[in-house]
Amino acid sequence: MQKLLLFIFTGCFFCSCSYAQSKNNKEKRNGIVIENTKATKFVMNFINDVPNGVYYEINPNNNMLRVFGQFSNGNFTGIWYYFRESDGGLDYTLQDFVDINNTKVKCLQKSYYPNGTIKEEGYLTFEDNPIFDGTEYGEWRYYDEAGKLKETRNFE
Repeated sequence: MQKLLLFIFTGCFFCSCSYAQSKNNKEKRNGIVIENTKATKFVMNFINDVPNGVYYEINPNNNMLRVFGQFSNGNFTGIWYYFRESDGGLDYTLQDFVDINNTKVKCLQKSYYPNGTIKEEGYLTFEDNPIFDGTEYGEWRYYDEAGKLKETRNFE
């Protein structure tokens, strides 16, 4: 019975996997998409070509986790974790995603020193991706390696 259930589960899993979108973009992505390039490997789930569920990215040079987060109906949600390539330690997080005007999203970014103490924190605004088009917004706090506040800046 266990072998039968394993076979059924495995078959359903692989039937739901889609490994690449066709070049003519006529086929919508559904299921798990795995993409391998020289620069990265990522795994994410799509429903009707919209990202939904867990996303993770691996550095192909060292096979270490680079990014871990989650989408909900194409939107960033929950806490996104970004890891340093040098040692795999936590570099920064993004969280508290809020739609501020139907074109921009605001989120809280917290960066960390290699010893784990907070380095800086503040809000970003972005249209598509906080990493590629994120802009500092509002009050940002900067800390020394002991975690002591050393500076505050305001961005408009």
